Amino acid sequence: GPPGTGKTRTIAAAIKAWETQSVPVWVVAQSNVGVKRIAETLAKHECKFVLIVSKEFHFEWHEHIYRKVEKCVIRTDELPKDLVAMERLLRGISVILCTVESLSNPSFRD
Repeated sequence: GPPGTGKTRTIAAAIKAWETQSVPVWVVAQSNVGVKRIAETLAKHECKFVLIVSKEFHFEWHEHIYRKVEKCVIRTDELPKDLVAMERLLRGISVILCTVESLSNPSFRD
């Protein structure tokens, strides 16, 4: 939909309700900017989440746009290769944000 129609607010409200169920959810958007906007809205609503972003997009080009949610950012190059370490990293996190491209990362196959 067009900008300003409430897409991000609706997503944040749905995630806040989902959080009460203690069931993990992946929130995937087509663009890094879209995912970042959702992350900023979730931060305002004090939702616990992680934002997975590619090293290339974050570090080399757009690190500055993640300052508001930096403590929740995990770069794809920081993802553990081993399943147990991945489970430890994401333990207690019910909301994981990323782009469609990041979701295709081989670390998520298992």
